[in-house]
Amino acid sequence: MIKPDVGYITMLRNRYGTLLRTVRKQREINNPALLKKAFSLMLEAVKDKVDFTGHLIADSAISIAMIAVNEIGLGVTSITSIFLQRAFCENIIDLKNIEKEWGANTSGIVAGLYSLQRLD
Repeated sequence: MIKPDVGYITMLRNRYGTLLRTVRKQREINNPALLKKAFSLMLEAVKDKVDFTGHLIADSAISIAMIAVNEIGLGVTSITSIFLQRAFCENIIDLKNIEKEWGANTSGIVAGLYSLQRLD
């Protein structure tokens, strides 16, 4: 379990950098600024919040993105959606703005992830 402390943002940014390097080995990132913006929105949304297991939500999102890339072979749209879903859940951004900035595919994935999260 990771407890939020002064250096947790640095740790998250380092893990994000590792994720980017992993993605770049497998595919091209057409617009890295949009992926970075999604990551920044996610950080803004969850800051130092922890989930029910006591893990940082932002760290969990990066871990899920790494699994999506390494184990499932998903790409940048999926990673972006994973990050944006956290921001969407915290009302930092809505589906209309996600669609406007990242496209209908990303908006649809975020909506689907949100629906899955709500299942008990």
